[in-house]
This record gives sequence, C-alpha cells and structure tokens, in this order.
Amino acid sequence: MLKYLKTCPIEANLIALIALVILGIKVIFLNSIPASSQLIYDFGVVFDAILISVLASFIFYFFVVHLKAVSDRKTIWPYVGRHSNSITGSCLGQLSEISKASSVALTLKNLNVEDVSLAFAKIHPYSEAPLRIGYPGVAANWIQYFEYHNRRSRVAIGRVLGQLIYLEPKHVSLINAIDDCAHFMVIDGFGSHQVSNTDLTAWSSSFCDYCIFCRELDDYLKKFD
Repeated sequence: MLKYLKTCPIEANLIALIALVILGIKVIFLNSIPASSQLIYDFGVVFDAILISVLASFIFYFFVVHLKAVSDRKTIWPYVGRHSNSITGSCLGQLSEISKASSVALTLKNLNVEDVSLAFAKIHPYSEAPLRIGYPGVAANWIQYFEYHNRRSRVAIGRVLGQLIYLEPKHVSLINAIDDCAHFMVIDGFGSHQVSNTDLTAWSSSFCDYCIFCRELDDYLKKFD
C-alpha cells in the first residue's frame, strides 16, 4: 500500500497528512478542554467536519481514482514502454552508425557537442549512409538517413502521446522535448533543398541537443525496468 501512496501526487499526500496531523492533535489534546463559549464549540465541530471531509475525499480519490489509474497505467505500459524505447533506440542506432562512418566513438551516456562536431566533420551530407530506400534499394545519403529516423521517431512519439491520460507529466515533458527539438526542424527544412555544406558540422549542436533529450528519456525509462 505504501508504494501506491508514493505514486500519488505529492500535493494530495501533503494535504491529507496535514489534515490528519491537525485532526489528531485536536482530538488528543484540544477536545478534552471545555469550550469557553458555544461559538467556539460550534467552530470546533465545523473544523472537525472540514478535516474529516478532507481525509474522506483523499481516501475516495486514492481507492476509487488513483488505484484504478495505476492499474490502467500498468496495463498500458508494455505498449507505451515499447514505443518510448524505440525513440531512444533510434538515437542509439544513429550514434552507432555515425561512429562507424567517422571512426569517432560516440556514446549516449557521455555525448558532448565537441565529439559530435569531430565526427560530423568527417561525413559529407550526400555521402552514402547505412540505409537503403526505395526499390531495388538505393543507398540513402545522410540527410535522407536523418529524415528516415526522424519520421520513425515521430510515429513512435505519436503513439506514446496517444496514451496521454496514462502518462506521468515528466514522461510527457521528455517526449515533447524530443518532438519539438531543433534537429527535427532543421532536417525537415533542408530535406527538400540541396545544401552546399561539405560536412555535417552545421548540424552538430542541434543533433547533440536531440541526443541529450533522448538520454534524459532513457534515464527516465530505466526506473520502470
């Protein structure tokens, strides 16, 4: 039961705890003292009723609303978790392929913009990327490679946010940070236009930020393992 209480909003727990403590103090220490007037007595009765009402409301919320929400969240989590992990998995896959193409080791855990710039400096935007598109499978360039992963991530993001009522606010915030990241917008903007860049360094900062957002999501998801 305690583990379920910990999943309640901290504000609800705090209000219920304060009401319980005040009611306990009043019952144990104050109710035995005779009221000096009928007005004070009536005020005490009303005050007791308010505190009991607060506790009753919390108990109703906990057993009728919160426990059902927790149960529903556990039921839907395999679906939500799978698509959330596919978002971070796409990022990890890109880092792996960029590392191979540039011979610069990039890891999500220790990623920084300097290492990304070093790797991107060794890759031409229109050089062959580790992706085949169309039929019979033409080699994609790196702009197309990023577009492909962006589309996959956005599909997964849409599926996760489709279960919005079951998500914690932190989860929604992390997903939205990725969905709104500059890397997605930059690649979308250049996807249909030929660029004259001779390497990918112009995208280093936005790509690094995207990876950091994915790292934060990955760290969050680990608590459900």
